[in-house]
Amino acid sequence: MRDTNLDLQESGWEELRKEARKIEGDLDVKLSSYAKLGARFTQGGESYL
Repeated sequence: MRDTNLDLQESGWEELRKEARKIEGDLDVKLSSYAKLGARFTQGGESYL
């Protein structure tokens, strides 16, 4: 028989992992967008300011 406290602990860690993966995905999207924006300016692209 498993310890209920251990089950709750593992469940909590799984929720934290899920949230961390979501945050990591969001950051990847934002970093990619910033990299594309930076590439436009370094390649002499049009200025949108």
